[in-house]
Amino acid sequence: MLRAAVTARTAGFAWNGATYQIDILSRQNIAAWGSLALGVVANVPGLTWPPGFVWVAADNSRVPFLAAADFLAFAQAAALRVTALVLNARTLKDAAAAATPAQPPALYGCCVPARQPGRHRWQGLTGLA
Repeated sequence: MLRAAVTARTAGFAWNGATYQIDILSRQNIAAWGSLALGVVANVPGLTWPPGFVWVAADNSRVPFLAAADFLAFAQAAALRVTALVLNARTLKDAAAAATPAQPPALYGCCVPARQPGRHRWQGLTGLA
């Protein structure tokens, strides 16, 4: 289950019809460009948005962000998705730490027992929302 949380964090997120990577390096790049976009939107002297700016989506397509405000909205959406994933992972870790053999947490109840013929114990796991 905890691996699922890590996988979800590196799988990316969908925004405006495209999927984008949100691994640690991508998050750093999004944050850096988001800071520039914020400065441009706030009319900080000397800052301009680069003409023809594009961001590479997970499928390697180039997605144009012609206005700083558009990229700022994208950066905010990425930050909110990462925050949701981190909080979900924290909940799973807390549940696993609190688990005792006599009282398994709800996250164990989603698994099919391994002794059923033809089924693996991880089948039946639900994904992250």
